[in-house]
Amino acid sequence: MAMLESASKLVLILAPTGRDAVAAEQQLRAAGLESAVCSGMADLLSHLRAGAGVALVAEEAFAGAGPEELRGWLDAPPPWAEYRLLILPRQQGSRR
Repeated sequence: MAMLESASKLVLILAPTGRDAVAAEQQLRAAGLESAVCSGMADLLSHLRAGAGVALVAEEAFAGAGPEELRGWLDAPPPWAEYRLLILPRQQGSRR
């Protein structure tokens, strides 16, 4: 059970372009939070299935393969699951 509790405090980062993942990881660690950079959607899902409680996902991660699997995970979570999914939108043009 302690392993699951530890995993639930892990912040997953999926930001496949640029240095966004590295920058996010540095900021989270500076705030005292444990984080893991995921190599792709399959890696993210693997960590979620292991009990990670938070996922920080850049919008561009949904352009490749795998978003339907994440959608399936979100539609049918395990009964014990309590997690947060934060999606970082692309910054385009002027802000409104």
